[in-house]
Amino acid sequence: MIRGDARESSTPATILDVAALAGVSRTTVSRVMNEPERVTAPTLEKVRAAAASLKYHPSAAARTLRSGRTGTIALVVGDISQPFHGALAQAVAREAGGRNMTVVLHDLSHREERLVTVLENLAEQGIDAVVLSTADLLDSAPVAGAIATLTGQGIPIINSLGGLEIPNVHVLGLDHARSARTATAALLDAGARSVGLMVGNPTDSYSSQLRTGYRQALTGTSGTKAGPALEIVGNYGFEQARCAVGALLEAGTPLEGLVVANTPMALGAIRAAAEHGHPIPGELRLICCEEVGLAEYVRPTIATVAADVENCGREIMVLLDQALSGTVPVPAKILPTMRHRETFPRP
Repeated sequence: MIRGDARESSTPATILDVAALAGVSRTTVSRVMNEPERVTAPTLEKVRAAAASLKYHPSAAARTLRSGRTGTIALVVGDISQPFHGALAQAVAREAGGRNMTVVLHDLSHREERLVTVLENLAEQGIDAVVLSTADLLDSAPVAGAIATLTGQGIPIINSLGGLEIPNVHVLGLDHARSARTATAALLDAGARSVGLMVGNPTDSYSSQLRTGYRQALTGTSGTKAGPALEIVGNYGFEQARCAVGALLEAGTPLEGLVVANTPMALGAIRAAAEHGHPIPGELRLICCEEVGLAEYVRPTIATVAADVENCGREIMVLLDQALSGTVPVPAKILPTMRHRETFPRP
Protein backbone atom coordinates (compact mmCIF):
# COMPACT_ATOMS: atom_id res chain seq x y z
CA MET A 1 0.00 0.00 0.00
CA ILE A 2 1.49 3.36 -0.97
CA ARG A 3 1.21 6.17 1.55
CA GLY A 4 1.89 9.81 0.93
CA ASP A 5 0.57 12.55 -1.29
CA ALA A 6 1.62 13.48 -4.77
CA ARG A 7 4.26 16.21 -4.94
CA GLU A 8 2.86 19.69 -4.87
CA SER A 9 5.79 21.16 -6.79
CA SER A 10 5.38 21.82 -10.48
CA THR A 11 8.78 20.19 -11.05
CA PRO A 12 8.29 16.85 -12.83
CA ALA A 13 8.86 13.81 -10.63
CA THR A 14 12.04 11.81 -11.14
CA ILE A 15 12.84 8.13 -10.82
CA LEU A 16 14.44 8.90 -7.44
CA ASP A 17 11.16 10.43 -6.21
CA VAL A 18 9.31 7.25 -7.18
CA ALA A 19 11.93 5.08 -5.48
CA ALA A 20 11.69 7.11 -2.27
CA LEU A 21 7.88 7.01 -2.15
CA ALA A 22 7.77 3.28 -2.91
CA GLY A 23 10.59 2.50 -0.49
CA VAL A 24 12.71 0.71 -3.08
CA SER A 25 15.93 1.36 -4.97
CA ARG A 26 16.25 3.30 -8.20
CA THR A 27 17.31 0.04 -9.87
CA THR A 28 14.05 -1.61 -8.84
CA VAL A 29 12.00 1.24 -10.29
CA SER A 30 13.96 1.01 -13.53
CA ARG A 31 13.34 -2.73 -13.64
CA VAL A 32 9.62 -2.23 -13.13
CA MET A 33 9.53 0.20 -16.05
CA ASN A 34 11.69 -1.88 -18.40
CA GLU A 35 11.64 -5.52 -17.27
CA PRO A 36 8.48 -6.06 -15.19
CA GLU A 37 8.72 -9.84 -15.60
CA ARG A 38 11.74 -9.79 -13.25
CA VAL A 39 9.86 -8.07 -10.42
CA THR A 40 7.49 -9.64 -7.89
CA ALA A 41 3.80 -8.74 -8.06
CA PRO A 42 3.74 -6.82 -4.72
CA THR A 43 6.73 -4.72 -5.78
CA LEU A 44 5.19 -4.06 -9.18
CA GLU A 45 1.99 -2.83 -7.56
CA LYS A 46 3.86 -0.67 -5.05
CA VAL A 47 6.11 1.00 -7.63
CA ARG A 48 3.33 1.55 -10.16
CA ALA A 49 1.12 3.08 -7.47
CA ALA A 50 3.95 5.43 -6.48
CA ALA A 51 4.55 6.40 -10.11
CA ALA A 52 0.83 7.09 -10.61
CA SER A 53 0.66 9.14 -7.40
CA LEU A 54 3.58 11.28 -8.53
CA LYS A 55 2.40 11.40 -12.16
CA TYR A 56 5.81 10.08 -13.13
CA HIS A 57 6.39 9.26 -16.80
CA PRO A 58 9.78 7.84 -17.77
CA SER A 59 11.50 9.55 -20.67
CA ALA A 60 10.95 7.48 -23.77
CA ALA A 61 14.14 8.82 -25.34
CA ALA A 62 16.23 8.02 -22.27
CA ARG A 63 14.73 4.55 -22.01
CA THR A 64 15.53 3.89 -25.65
CA LEU A 65 19.14 4.99 -25.19
CA ARG A 66 19.58 2.79 -22.10
CA SER A 67 17.91 -0.34 -23.36
CA GLY A 68 18.10 -0.06 -27.14
CA ARG A 69 14.32 -0.49 -27.21
CA THR A 70 11.53 1.84 -28.24
CA GLY A 71 8.79 0.21 -26.18
CA THR A 72 6.72 -0.33 -29.33
CA ILE A 73 5.04 -3.57 -30.40
CA ALA A 74 3.55 -4.15 -33.85
CA LEU A 75 0.28 -6.10 -33.77
CA VAL A 76 -0.60 -7.40 -37.24
CA VAL A 77 -4.18 -8.68 -37.56
CA GLY A 78 -5.95 -10.35 -40.45
CA ASP A 79 -9.05 -8.17 -40.35
CA ILE A 80 -9.77 -5.67 -37.55
CA SER A 81 -13.46 -5.63 -38.47
CA GLN A 82 -13.71 -9.21 -37.19
CA PRO A 83 -14.82 -9.34 -33.53
CA PHE A 84 -12.01 -11.65 -32.42
CA HIS A 85 -9.27 -9.41 -33.79
CA GLY A 86 -10.82 -6.29 -32.27
CA ALA A 87 -11.10 -7.96 -28.86
CA LEU A 88 -7.55 -9.30 -29.10
CA ALA A 89 -6.18 -5.85 -30.01
CA GLN A 90 -7.83 -4.41 -26.90
CA ALA A 91 -6.48 -7.18 -24.70
CA VAL A 92 -2.92 -6.85 -26.00
CA ALA A 93 -3.00 -3.05 -25.76
CA ARG A 94 -4.24 -3.25 -22.17
CA GLU A 95 -1.49 -5.68 -21.16
CA ALA A 96 1.17 -3.68 -23.02
CA GLY A 97 0.02 -0.43 -21.37
CA GLY A 98 0.66 -1.98 -17.97
CA ARG A 99 4.26 -2.45 -19.09
CA ASN A 100 4.61 1.12 -20.43
CA MET A 101 4.67 -0.20 -23.97
CA THR A 102 2.80 1.00 -27.04
CA VAL A 103 0.97 -1.16 -29.56
CA VAL A 104 0.85 -0.12 -33.22
CA LEU A 105 -1.95 -1.87 -35.09
CA HIS A 106 -1.62 -3.02 -38.69
CA ASP A 107 -4.76 -4.32 -40.43
CA LEU A 108 -4.27 -6.67 -43.39
CA SER A 109 -7.83 -7.09 -44.66
CA HIS A 110 -6.68 -10.64 -45.44
CA ARG A 111 -4.37 -9.53 -48.28
CA GLU A 112 -1.03 -11.35 -48.57
CA GLU A 113 0.59 -8.49 -50.47
CA ARG A 114 -0.38 -6.18 -47.60
CA LEU A 115 1.22 -8.59 -45.11
CA VAL A 116 4.49 -8.60 -47.05
CA THR A 117 4.53 -4.79 -47.27
CA VAL A 118 3.81 -4.37 -43.56
CA LEU A 119 6.55 -6.81 -42.54
CA GLU A 120 9.09 -5.23 -44.88
CA ASN A 121 8.34 -1.76 -43.53
CA LEU A 122 8.51 -2.86 -39.89
CA ALA A 123 12.19 -3.65 -40.31
CA GLU A 124 12.85 0.11 -40.53
CA GLN A 125 10.33 1.40 -38.00
CA GLY A 126 12.17 0.79 -34.74
CA ILE A 127 9.73 -1.71 -33.25
CA ASP A 128 10.78 -4.11 -30.49
CA ALA A 129 8.60 -7.09 -31.40
CA VAL A 130 5.87 -8.29 -33.76
CA VAL A 131 2.68 -10.19 -32.94
CA LEU A 132 1.08 -11.91 -35.92
CA SER A 133 -2.62 -12.64 -35.48
CA THR A 134 -3.81 -13.66 -38.90
CA ALA A 135 -5.14 -16.83 -40.45
CA ASP A 136 -3.40 -15.90 -43.69
CA LEU A 137 -0.65 -18.24 -44.86
CA LEU A 138 2.73 -17.31 -43.41
CA ASP A 139 4.92 -19.81 -45.26
CA SER A 140 4.80 -18.36 -48.78
CA ALA A 141 8.21 -17.29 -50.07
CA PRO A 142 7.59 -13.49 -49.89
CA VAL A 143 6.15 -13.66 -46.35
CA ALA A 144 8.84 -16.06 -45.13
CA GLY A 145 11.52 -13.77 -46.55
CA ALA A 146 10.12 -10.70 -44.79
CA ILE A 147 9.87 -12.64 -41.52
CA ALA A 148 13.46 -13.85 -41.87
CA THR A 149 14.64 -10.24 -42.30
CA LEU A 150 12.98 -9.21 -39.02
CA THR A 151 14.19 -12.19 -37.00
CA GLY A 152 17.65 -11.69 -38.48
CA GLN A 153 17.66 -8.23 -36.86
CA GLY A 154 16.88 -9.82 -33.50
CA ILE A 155 13.22 -8.72 -33.50
CA PRO A 156 11.05 -11.36 -31.77
CA ILE A 157 7.95 -12.48 -33.65
CA ILE A 158 4.99 -14.32 -32.15
CA ASN A 159 2.53 -16.27 -34.26
CA SER A 160 -0.47 -15.99 -31.95
CA LEU A 161 -2.86 -18.23 -33.88
CA GLY A 162 -0.59 -21.26 -34.07
CA GLY A 163 -1.10 -23.99 -36.61
CA LEU A 164 2.24 -23.41 -38.32
CA GLU A 165 5.82 -23.52 -37.10
CA ILE A 166 8.16 -21.03 -38.78
CA PRO A 167 11.93 -20.84 -38.17
CA ASN A 168 12.79 -18.44 -35.30
CA VAL A 169 9.14 -17.50 -34.75
CA HIS A 170 7.57 -18.12 -31.34
CA VAL A 171 4.21 -19.88 -31.43
CA LEU A 172 1.33 -19.24 -29.08
CA GLY A 173 -1.16 -21.79 -30.29
CA LEU A 174 -4.86 -21.50 -29.60
CA ASP A 175 -6.37 -24.97 -29.75
CA HIS A 176 -8.86 -24.33 -32.54
CA ALA A 177 -9.07 -28.04 -33.34
CA ARG A 178 -10.36 -28.58 -29.83
CA SER A 179 -12.97 -25.86 -30.31
CA ALA A 180 -14.39 -27.53 -33.42
CA ARG A 181 -14.12 -31.00 -31.91
CA THR A 182 -15.99 -29.94 -28.76
CA ALA A 183 -18.66 -28.06 -30.72
CA THR A 184 -19.24 -30.91 -33.17
CA ALA A 185 -19.45 -33.50 -30.40
CA ALA A 186 -21.94 -31.34 -28.49
CA LEU A 187 -24.22 -31.09 -31.52
CA LEU A 188 -24.03 -34.83 -32.16
CA ASP A 189 -24.76 -35.57 -28.49
CA ALA A 190 -27.81 -33.30 -28.71
CA GLY A 191 -29.23 -35.47 -31.49
CA ALA A 192 -28.06 -33.73 -34.66
CA ARG A 193 -27.16 -36.34 -37.28
CA SER A 194 -26.04 -34.11 -40.15
CA VAL A 195 -23.53 -31.56 -38.81
CA GLY A 196 -21.76 -29.13 -41.11
CA LEU A 197 -18.68 -26.93 -40.68
CA MET A 198 -18.54 -23.38 -42.00
CA VAL A 199 -15.04 -21.97 -42.45
CA GLY A 200 -13.95 -18.58 -43.69
CA ASN A 201 -11.24 -19.52 -46.17
CA PRO A 202 -10.66 -23.21 -46.89
CA THR A 203 -6.89 -22.78 -47.28
CA ASP A 204 -5.94 -20.76 -44.20
CA SER A 205 -4.43 -22.24 -41.03
CA TYR A 206 -7.42 -21.42 -38.80
CA SER A 207 -9.80 -23.27 -41.11
CA SER A 208 -7.40 -26.18 -41.31
CA GLN A 209 -7.36 -26.54 -37.52
CA LEU A 210 -11.15 -26.32 -37.31
CA ARG A 211 -11.47 -28.93 -40.04
CA THR A 212 -9.18 -31.30 -38.12
CA GLY A 213 -11.26 -31.09 -34.94
CA TYR A 214 -14.54 -31.34 -36.83
CA ARG A 215 -13.53 -34.50 -38.67
CA GLN A 216 -12.11 -36.02 -35.49
CA ALA A 217 -15.50 -35.59 -33.83
CA LEU A 218 -17.37 -37.08 -36.80
CA THR A 219 -15.19 -40.17 -36.98
CA GLY A 220 -14.80 -40.57 -33.23
CA THR A 221 -18.46 -40.66 -32.26
CA SER A 222 -19.25 -43.49 -29.86
CA GLY A 223 -22.53 -45.03 -30.92
CA THR A 224 -23.82 -41.77 -32.46
CA LYS A 225 -24.78 -41.92 -36.11
CA ALA A 226 -23.02 -39.05 -37.81
CA GLY A 227 -23.61 -38.14 -41.42
CA PRO A 228 -20.81 -37.43 -43.91
CA ALA A 229 -18.67 -34.33 -43.55
CA LEU A 230 -20.27 -31.18 -44.98
CA GLU A 231 -17.99 -28.16 -45.27
CA ILE A 232 -19.21 -24.71 -46.25
CA VAL A 233 -17.20 -21.58 -47.10
CA GLY A 234 -18.49 -18.24 -45.79
CA ASN A 235 -15.48 -15.92 -46.36
CA TYR A 236 -15.74 -14.71 -42.75
CA GLY A 237 -18.65 -12.42 -43.64
CA PHE A 238 -22.38 -12.12 -42.86
CA GLU A 239 -23.74 -11.94 -46.40
CA GLN A 240 -21.53 -14.68 -47.83
CA ALA A 241 -22.54 -17.00 -45.00
CA ARG A 242 -26.24 -16.16 -45.41
CA CYS A 243 -26.07 -16.99 -49.10
CA ALA A 244 -24.09 -20.21 -48.58
CA VAL A 245 -26.42 -21.60 -45.92
CA GLY A 246 -29.48 -20.38 -47.80
CA ALA A 247 -28.36 -22.24 -50.94
CA LEU A 248 -27.96 -25.47 -48.97
CA LEU A 249 -31.38 -25.21 -47.36
CA GLU A 250 -32.96 -24.23 -50.67
CA ALA A 251 -31.51 -27.38 -52.21
CA GLY A 252 -32.90 -29.52 -49.41
CA THR A 253 -29.47 -30.57 -48.11
CA PRO A 254 -29.87 -32.30 -44.71
CA LEU A 255 -28.48 -29.97 -42.04
CA GLU A 256 -29.36 -30.33 -38.37
CA GLY A 257 -26.24 -28.82 -36.80
CA LEU A 258 -23.66 -26.26 -37.85
CA VAL A 259 -20.24 -25.39 -36.42
CA VAL A 260 -19.23 -21.89 -37.53
CA ALA A 261 -15.79 -20.26 -37.48
CA ASN A 262 -16.76 -16.72 -36.41
CA THR A 263 -19.61 -14.51 -35.23
CA PRO A 264 -20.46 -12.62 -38.47
CA MET A 265 -20.87 -15.93 -40.30
CA ALA A 266 -22.95 -17.30 -37.41
CA LEU A 267 -25.28 -14.31 -37.71
CA GLY A 268 -25.54 -14.85 -41.46
CA ALA A 269 -26.38 -18.52 -40.93
CA ILE A 270 -29.06 -17.63 -38.37
CA ARG A 271 -30.65 -15.17 -40.83
CA ALA A 272 -30.63 -17.75 -43.63
CA ALA A 273 -32.17 -20.40 -41.38
CA ALA A 274 -34.97 -18.03 -40.35
CA GLU A 275 -35.62 -17.06 -43.98
CA HIS A 276 -36.05 -20.73 -44.92
CA GLY A 277 -38.19 -21.75 -41.95
CA HIS A 278 -35.50 -23.48 -39.91
CA PRO A 279 -35.32 -21.53 -36.62
CA ILE A 280 -32.16 -21.63 -34.47
CA PRO A 281 -32.14 -23.25 -31.99
CA GLY A 282 -34.77 -25.71 -33.13
CA GLU A 283 -34.63 -27.75 -36.30
CA LEU A 284 -31.11 -26.43 -36.81
CA ARG A 285 -28.63 -25.99 -33.97
CA LEU A 286 -25.50 -23.85 -34.22
CA ILE A 287 -22.28 -23.38 -32.21
CA CYS A 288 -19.75 -20.65 -33.00
CA CYS A 289 -16.00 -21.17 -32.46
CA GLU A 290 -15.48 -17.57 -31.37
CA GLU A 291 -16.23 -16.07 -27.96
CA VAL A 292 -17.06 -12.36 -28.17
CA GLY A 293 -19.59 -10.06 -26.54
CA LEU A 294 -21.89 -10.01 -29.57
CA ALA A 295 -22.91 -13.60 -28.90
CA GLU A 296 -24.59 -12.56 -25.65
CA TYR A 297 -26.77 -9.82 -27.12
CA VAL A 298 -28.24 -11.28 -30.29
CA ARG A 299 -31.52 -13.19 -30.16
CA PRO A 300 -31.37 -16.08 -30.17
CA THR A 301 -28.11 -16.06 -28.22
CA ILE A 302 -25.31 -17.92 -29.95
CA ALA A 303 -23.82 -21.00 -28.31
CA THR A 304 -20.02 -20.71 -28.35
CA VAL A 305 -16.90 -22.69 -27.58
CA ALA A 306 -13.62 -20.83 -27.90
CA ALA A 307 -10.37 -19.70 -26.34
CA ASP A 308 -10.56 -16.84 -23.84
CA VAL A 309 -9.41 -13.68 -25.66
CA GLU A 310 -8.38 -11.87 -22.46
CA ASN A 311 -6.23 -14.81 -21.45
CA CYS A 312 -4.72 -14.85 -24.92
CA GLY A 313 -3.71 -11.18 -24.59
CA ARG A 314 -2.04 -11.87 -21.25
CA GLU A 315 -0.18 -14.90 -22.57
CA ILE A 316 1.05 -12.99 -25.62
CA MET A 317 2.63 -10.36 -23.40
CA VAL A 318 4.16 -12.97 -21.07
CA LEU A 319 5.74 -14.64 -24.08
CA LEU A 320 6.96 -11.26 -25.35
CA ASP A 321 8.47 -10.49 -21.94
CA GLN A 322 10.42 -13.73 -22.16
CA ALA A 323 11.54 -13.11 -25.72
CA LEU A 324 12.64 -9.51 -25.06
CA SER A 325 14.52 -10.46 -21.89
CA GLY A 326 16.45 -13.15 -23.74
CA THR A 327 14.72 -16.06 -22.03
CA VAL A 328 14.09 -18.73 -24.63
CA PRO A 329 10.45 -19.85 -24.28
CA VAL A 330 9.00 -23.21 -25.20
CA PRO A 331 8.90 -23.36 -29.04
CA ALA A 332 5.14 -23.91 -29.13
CA LYS A 333 2.59 -23.19 -26.44
CA ILE A 334 -1.04 -24.26 -26.61
CA LEU A 335 -3.65 -22.35 -24.64
CA PRO A 336 -6.24 -24.83 -23.37
CA THR A 337 -8.52 -22.27 -21.71
CA MET A 338 -11.98 -22.67 -23.22
CA ARG A 339 -15.41 -21.27 -22.52
CA HIS A 340 -18.43 -23.26 -23.65
CA ARG A 341 -21.98 -21.92 -23.43
CA GLU A 342 -24.92 -23.90 -24.80
CA THR A 343 -28.33 -22.53 -25.69
CA PHE A 344 -29.87 -25.95 -26.13
CA PRO A 345 -30.38 -28.72 -23.56
CA ARG A 346 -28.36 -31.89 -23.66
CA PRO A 347 -30.33 -35.11 -23.95
